[in-house]
Amino acid sequence: MRDVTGFFQVRDAEQRLLASDYVLTKTGNLGPAWSLQDAPALRNRLADSRDSLGKRFDLLGSYRLPDGETAKLYRRRR
Repeated sequence: MRDVTGFFQVRDAEQRLLASDYVLTKTGNLGPAWSLQDAPALRNRLADSRDSLGKRFDLLGSYRLPDGETAKLYRRRR
């Protein structure tokens, strides 16, 4: 399992996403700002089918979370 955000800063967040079979994103509160890194920008790119990152993943589903936010599950295109 690969974390793109979390306690340790990574410099290759996009490359980690491209190497993943599935990506789960969430809107709203994602935790402390220092742990977010590029999460909002990468989430927006995944949702944009015109973006080079968005072209590589298909949206499998969008799910309403108990806190009112939205989670989206993407699968890498084969």
